[in-house]
Amino acid sequence: MERKYFKKGIVEIEEIVKEDSSKKNINAIIHELGFRNTARAKKLLDKLTSSEQPDVKEKKRLIADNKTEVKNTKKSKPASDKEQTSQKQKIIHEPVNTEISIEGEKFEGFDEASEVLISSNNDTSIDSANSKLKETESFFQNFCDAIDIEVEEIKKKSLEQVIEITNGSLLESNEEGHIYQFLYKEAFNIREDIPVIITIGGAETSATIVSFRDKKLQISVPENYGKLIGFAQIKIDNSYLLTRLKEKIEEVTSGEDKTNFNSHMAKKVLGEEDSFIGIDETIPNESQLNKEQHQSLKVAAKSEVMYLWGPPGTGKTFTLAKVIDMFYKQNKRILLVSNTNLAVDLLLKSLCKHLKNIQDKNFLNSSVLRFGKIQDTELENSYGEFINIDKAVEKRGEVLSKERDVLRSEIESIKINEKKWLELETKEKEHQVCLAKFNRAEEVINKSYSKQKEADNEVKNIQEYIEILKKEIKKSEGVGTLKRFLTNKRKPEEIKFEIEEEKKQLISLEADSKKIQIKNKELENTNRSLEQELNKLHKAIKDVNFKEIKKDLKEAKEKISKNETRINEISNEMDSIKTEIINNCKILAATATKVFLKAENFKNFDVVIIDESSMLPLPLVAYVSGLSKEKVTVTGDFRQLPPIVSANKDTGVMKWIGTNVFQKAGIEAAIEKGKAPDNLVNLTMQYRMRKPICELINTRFYDGALATDKSVNSEYEKAKNGIPRFFSNPLMIIDTSKLYPFANIKPRTFSKYNISHALVVRNLLHHLQNNGYTNNPNELGVISPFAAQAELIQKLIDEKNVSNVVSGTVHRFQGNEKDIIFFDLVESFGNLYISKNVDDSKLINVALSRAKYHLVFIGNIQYLNKKLAKNSPMRSVLSEVIKKGDVIDAKNIINLGPSSYDVELNDINPKKIDFDDNGSKFFDQKTFDKAVFEDVKRAKKSVVIFSGFSTPNRIALWSDLFRQKISEGVKIRCVTRSPKNQGSISEELVQEALDALTKIGVIVDLRYEIHEKAVFIDEHIFWYGSLNPLSHTGKTEESMLRVPSKELCLLKAKYEIYKRGYKNEDSPFSIITEKENPDCPKCNKLITFHHRGRFGPYYHCESCQWKESVDKFNSNNFKKQNYEDIPIEKDIKCEVCSKKMILKKSRFGHFYGCTDYPKCKNTVKAQ
Repeated sequence: MERKYFKKGIVEIEEIVKEDSSKKNINAIIHELGFRNTARAKKLLDKLTSSEQPDVKEKKRLIADNKTEVKNTKKSKPASDKEQTSQKQKIIHEPVNTEISIEGEKFEGFDEASEVLISSNNDTSIDSANSKLKETESFFQNFCDAIDIEVEEIKKKSLEQVIEITNGSLLESNEEGHIYQFLYKEAFNIREDIPVIITIGGAETSATIVSFRDKKLQISVPENYGKLIGFAQIKIDNSYLLTRLKEKIEEVTSGEDKTNFNSHMAKKVLGEEDSFIGIDETIPNESQLNKEQHQSLKVAAKSEVMYLWGPPGTGKTFTLAKVIDMFYKQNKRILLVSNTNLAVDLLLKSLCKHLKNIQDKNFLNSSVLRFGKIQDTELENSYGEFINIDKAVEKRGEVLSKERDVLRSEIESIKINEKKWLELETKEKEHQVCLAKFNRAEEVINKSYSKQKEADNEVKNIQEYIEILKKEIKKSEGVGTLKRFLTNKRKPEEIKFEIEEEKKQLISLEADSKKIQIKNKELENTNRSLEQELNKLHKAIKDVNFKEIKKDLKEAKEKISKNETRINEISNEMDSIKTEIINNCKILAATATKVFLKAENFKNFDVVIIDESSMLPLPLVAYVSGLSKEKVTVTGDFRQLPPIVSANKDTGVMKWIGTNVFQKAGIEAAIEKGKAPDNLVNLTMQYRMRKPICELINTRFYDGALATDKSVNSEYEKAKNGIPRFFSNPLMIIDTSKLYPFANIKPRTFSKYNISHALVVRNLLHHLQNNGYTNNPNELGVISPFAAQAELIQKLIDEKNVSNVVSGTVHRFQGNEKDIIFFDLVESFGNLYISKNVDDSKLINVALSRAKYHLVFIGNIQYLNKKLAKNSPMRSVLSEVIKKGDVIDAKNIINLGPSSYDVELNDINPKKIDFDDNGSKFFDQKTFDKAVFEDVKRAKKSVVIFSGFSTPNRIALWSDLFRQKISEGVKIRCVTRSPKNQGSISEELVQEALDALTKIGVIVDLRYEIHEKAVFIDEHIFWYGSLNPLSHTGKTEESMLRVPSKELCLLKAKYEIYKRGYKNEDSPFSIITEKENPDCPKCNKLITFHHRGRFGPYYHCESCQWKESVDKFNSNNFKKQNYEDIPIEKDIKCEVCSKKMILKKSRFGHFYGCTDYPKCKNTVKAQ
């Protein structure tokens, strides 16, 4: 629907409502208001949608009648006992002796949706003038300028993504490189075929991302690092692909490649120029295609451009394979591209099966080629020998390949000997260095011995002199005073004084002598070690003829050089063969990214087929289209996810990058007006989803055009015996309202997570696995609108060893399908608004259409009923699911376990605590204290409490236990709100509570906003719910959930860390148990962390009003700390070569290195 009042302000719209209240005008205004988020716009929208107009009254009456009819139908048809049991109970366990029953119920009280607004991804309330892009008459220049703005935005948001990966294993090696596979369970977005920098063993090298799916990351590197890579880092520049694409567009539109690029075709595909449209009625229907599929062949055969609109499950891949086969039979050269390697493989698989079955000779001789790594195992195993380029080249150049292998083998043998010779040369150099050190040590020790001898002589002289003085005393004492005077003898007192002075000097000299002796012993030990090392090195090289070695090394280098030259010649010949094979093939298939990154391999095509075009950036669609001489077939579904754009607030960028090709070519607008062009073929028969699932998307996103083929029901009938009876209805909602769950935001992101929802999913999947329903990877999938939730769920199910289940975001699941899909909506208490991720029509469409047989929502229905807008797509979907499907209370799923006490902790005595009879993991306000106190009593390492509020009375209750645990060495940390932000609790009472905690020795941190009510105990017990541990009075109905789960504790702890700079290998608990906020640098009091500010998170002291950005504060302190750690540089000379040494720094600390490095490698640790 066109946005008639797009450029009108809200005041103007209010005036229009007063002047023209016709039904048509009001509907147009309601449509426009649905895109606006201001309070005034929402108020007007509520007024218009709730006004009792005749058509609105009629809708309400019909809804009421329908509800009455459903109720009457239920009353009028009493079911048999067997039927009643089937309706009321949902069985998860198949074995009779372990059946667990869950009651399904029809949910009442969820409000109906008004007219649902389905908008284009390029609809925006931002004025079109609000763009950095200044459009020109040049079609391609606009692309380049838009890319510049997008790249600038990408670099603002994420300069470089650094990911640490471990345990890589070598999958295969070929001429292109060596492919290693790493298990990587974290959620992150990455494009296939993107170049990256990988660091292995401290050395950086270039690499390429081959694929990332099913938690497996494949990377191609140029060097062979052996069978295993223990640890590596990859750096990803998210702007690289767009930068390279811009360069290619500039080359083909104004550079040397201009003659190889069909710019007119690119413009025709994007609707900038008219294209010829025709329908070839002579094309036969030889494969029993349905009407639309056959029509696609007729249109593609005669039109320059065909647009194939393929909604979910409509056989787009199969149809496209038939179109390709048609052109193949016409001897056309075809380029087939898609957005991912897997999508390319799925298209090729259908085509290859057909060509092999008919024994097509050209196919058997590599007329169809797959450029890049084949991801689909079945395609590789069944057809790899025909379509794998490397295998085709090896087959054609078999003689050259064998010669190259022989030459490489010779080089390996030579290098083994060369290594031995080089080791001997190294030993000879080490011998010279060691000899120099030994000679230097000999000099030093000889000098030291001379000093010791001098000192010993001096000591001996003084000792002899003292003896002489003693004799002189005796003589002086034996004569009288007059005789001493006459004979010029000294008084005894004078002599005694001189003796004492000599003794002092003697003591000093003896001490010096002792020091010299100690030093000499050290020098002797050092010299002895050097002598041993010298003898060892001498023994290793004494019989070696280094002249012969130098000669052998020279000959070896010449031989290696000669072989390498020939290998390079062979490689060039093989490259020529490869180029010839590629140039002569009839079908070349690759990702769209590969096409411009390896542009030299993609030339001279008659036909270009672009699959999944809606997900490709518009400049890339234009570039690929321009490679066709005659025809282009564009496929996709513009009602599904568009390409991701960082500068999505810039209307110019959205027009030239974020717009899908169907919209840019005017196809969407034509469909809205009911005037679809003749070169558009819309596939409407779907073969994937059961009808109730299909209807959810059909009526909302496809104008009711989709029909469900009979084969869907037939396939379900075959599969349903293996599906647990719990899934008796194709549509289900697991309602978490009674859990009162909270949704939190991962720090420094906008990604939300919901622990209660994650536990519901984990418990259900755990029981499904126990009953054998996770053996097939095609059976189950978990979708979340948020990466943080997808990661949390994956961690929890991995912890319970649930296999063959992937948890991912909606984007990750596009193009995939599963028998049963769990769609976790995440949103719940703790946030002011519903994220657009949950209410985006295209995201919803993709999520729902992944399910074949059963679709299960996990959501807080009461919360969503309050928060979702009247015209919300998600409200509309949930309303229908509640009417037609089953609603299950999530508490029943939680109670299934895994048991709250499924690990041996011996931490709870059932006699002391009032458990529910059914072993529920939930504790209410009456039972919580006893249970959590027992857990805390048994804490060995740490207790961390998150509580939004705190009071002195409650702290007093905890105080004795806290004192006891702190005296035992247990760390206790409490995180709560600042005193001025604790609602009705007075600031004085809060401050009193915080002072009490601090005096006990508890670590206290303040956050301005905190919704969590949680307790972490020893990294493996987690309490979570609606009760504030530091303030609750027991007067309100609250509950807390106890979960023994190390993975949940670790991931939740990770999500609570706000500081930057910690590494993946660091345990989150090493950070979360320590004090988070510094004390105020001005008044030394507690400060408050604010996670939202003009310049990001900041600290604020409520006592003295000091304030500073967290990043700035941490940066300043880091620099100060680093400066203080640098030792003062001293003037040191090298003991080996006597040259100056300078202060340097390594990962092991500061050290002195010789200035004559690398000739002299002597180092000394800095003190």
